[in-house]
Amino acid sequence: MNIISLHFGKGAGHLFGGLALWQACRRACGDDLQFSLLTDSDLFVPLDDETLEIIRMDLEPRLYFRHDRQTMLYQYLKQLEPDVILSDHLWLPLIPILQDFKAKKAIFFRQIEPIWLQTPPLKDGTVLKFDPEEYDLVFNMEPGFELEDALSVPPVIGVTKEDIQPPGIIRDALEVPAGKKLALAAHNGMPGELETIMADADIDSNEYHLVQLSNLDERADRIFPLSHYLSGVDLAIGACGYNFFYETRFYNLPTIYLPQKRAAENQKWRLDTNRNYSGPFDGADRLVKRIMEFL
Repeated sequence: MNIISLHFGKGAGHLFGGLALWQACRRACGDDLQFSLLTDSDLFVPLDDETLEIIRMDLEPRLYFRHDRQTMLYQYLKQLEPDVILSDHLWLPLIPILQDFKAKKAIFFRQIEPIWLQTPPLKDGTVLKFDPEEYDLVFNMEPGFELEDALSVPPVIGVTKEDIQPPGIIRDALEVPAGKKLALAAHNGMPGELETIMADADIDSNEYHLVQLSNLDERADRIFPLSHYLSGVDLAIGACGYNFFYETRFYNLPTIYLPQKRAAENQKWRLDTNRNYSGPFDGADRLVKRIMEFL
């Protein structure tokens, strides 16, 4: 099974969503898998698996709708000849090229502001809109979010019950003193956001050992992916991005959520709508199972 999955966007969210889908494909296909994750994220991923290739590239928007078949994206799709093309929210750059490929096409969305499903008026007054008819399958992977013509699946996160690691591992990796609880501030967003989050979080230093962690911290490599090690955390602190929110809900972990402003999504909506969400969390497996059934 040859799968190309497209994950573009700032921070780590889309990249980790791709890794969650790779894990689900690995469970479904075993070694009979080549999963190529195309991304513009430069975050280091300490994984070594023959079924996974992470390809880093730019989307080259200057070439859209003029020289689309000269883009790195098109060239990689052409070279790799996938059986399945998965797209994480990315639809506009695919309009001129998608039908060049015989692969089955699937796209998935979490909560997204409607304005991001269409362009502003072009010079000739034309408005380009997302068209679900261009895809074989369209998925909505956020509870409470309505997306027309989409199949709804639970949250897609990179942890299952079988992945949960003993709580002592993260405490040792982060050097938590005996007798202290671990408060973990985890964030991979925009520069300065973690400092803002910490300024708004009031943590009792007598009760908690506070650790701030991002993927730029070398300690993160020893507990990668972090979602497998959260059993040793007593209090989580972070924004309200998709992965952090549903991973902490998966663990039913006491969490201080401080939503941040994003152009494409509404993190406050996520908190208000799903603050009590308790599962299921097997969206990655359900999404992959549906794709496999469609082949």
